[in-house]
Amino acid sequence: MVQNVSRPNLDVAVTPSERLDWSVTVADMEHTSPTQLKLMPGRRCELTVRVRNDNPQSLDLQLAVGGPFPSDWFTPYSPWLQSSLERQRFTSESFAIAPQQTLYRALSFTLPEDFFEDPQALAYQAHLPLQYGCELFLYWTRIRQELPQEQSQEQPQAASRLVGYHPFELHPRPEPIYLDFLPEIYQQSDFLGRFLNICEQALEPSFEMADLFWAYLNPLTAPKALLPFLAHWVAWPMNPNWSVSQQRKLIRHAVEIYQWRGTRRGLQFCLHLGTGLPLDDHHIHIEDAEEAGFVLGNVMLSEAPCLGGGKAYHFAVTLRPDTSEQCDRLEETSIRAIIEQEKPAFCTYDLTIASSPNSGFLS
Repeated sequence: MVQNVSRPNLDVAVTPSERLDWSVTVADMEHTSPTQLKLMPGRRCELTVRVRNDNPQSLDLQLAVGGPFPSDWFTPYSPWLQSSLERQRFTSESFAIAPQQTLYRALSFTLPEDFFEDPQALAYQAHLPLQYGCELFLYWTRIRQELPQEQSQEQPQAASRLVGYHPFELHPRPEPIYLDFLPEIYQQSDFLGRFLNICEQALEPSFEMADLFWAYLNPLTAPKALLPFLAHWVAWPMNPNWSVSQQRKLIRHAVEIYQWRGTRRGLQFCLHLGTGLPLDDHHIHIEDAEEAGFVLGNVMLSEAPCLGGGKAYHFAVTLRPDTSEQCDRLEETSIRAIIEQEKPAFCTYDLTIASSPNSGFLS
């Protein structure tokens, strides 16, 4: 005959670190099934399992967890093993509990920080699930030793026995902000918290924009759609030949460019912003014409003046990129637009761009 094995006398209780509704007392939680655990993004939330051994002998126990939650949510402090059983996903290592001893085991879950903001979350589902039904199992792993030797060999599946079961639910919820401004009695309602989250999601982007309003006034950080407004604000002409990056830099330094407009320094600085070349005479070289020709006025004539021997108010611009990649990024149309905008109206110029660091110049 098979020896009967009595059921061990164990006291098991499950307590959540974050309750879905704090209006429920601890006494009510013991009679409520299942236990509800509220998960908030980026925060480790725990279910504390309390086990008390009221038997006169020591027991070897093992916990198991099952449910449809993602595997990366389960973040226990000690290693757990993947289970091959249908209703179980993770099993803990066996632990011993002495007579009249009470042990505590924590089941920790961590919700990803971008759970409610992930743009790919709704790619394969119509809505985000906000409730996951899960199960907690408690097994006694010493039944094999109490069976006769021949019986334990015939029934190896009797090596563990289910002695405790408790369902629980995981409820993902966003981090509350508005709820903290209410009296404590209203903070205990989950319905009121979810209702305020609707208002929070509708109004919080506007408040965040007000806090970051300074970034909208900076051309380097402002949205692309706001650049025409900022350009009009400083009377800077928008040129379709310029890239967005060039436009941001030119608008940002528009006032400084105005202060030096019509000078060699102002043109060199503007070409530096438009081309990305270093601001020095080697990479951006601007030189006046050596021969002024026949010029009347306060300018001293050369020792051998001649009629028509040169170009009055003429200068030459030479750009020397260091690499072929920089040379490919230089667009002659955009460069000439900058020069035409910054030079005096009566001046003429020649533009020369180096094709490579070691080659000659192309006009």
